[in-house]
Amino acid sequence: HQPSRHSLNLDAIQRYIVANLHRKISVKELADEACLGVSRFHEVFRDVAGVTPHQFLLQIRLDQAADLLASTSLSVSEISYRAGFSSQSALTNSLRKHKGITPAKLQAG
Repeated sequence: HQPSRHSLNLDAIQRYIVANLHRKISVKELADEACLGVSRFHEVFRDVAGVTPHQFLLQIRLDQAADLLASTSLSVSEISYRAGFSSQSALTNSLRKHKGITPAKLQAG
């Protein structure tokens, strides 16, 4: 295993994503954050994280939404906004597809 030509700070990337979760985040922004070009960032990111930047971003959005659903009494539409989903149905569909669960099942109460 040769030393990585560029090490990627996944924690820093994750913090950036969480701080900006409520809005659209482009792979270009993440690449800029890591001081890499987009294609190089994509390649290094996959090596380090084992998933694409887009999959990583979606995973964080889903985890944050699931946490909010379980720990707050916010509406599903408010949570979908805060987690950066375009709509309540986008969040519901993503949760069902990637976690096999619906917002109602996760909601605190």
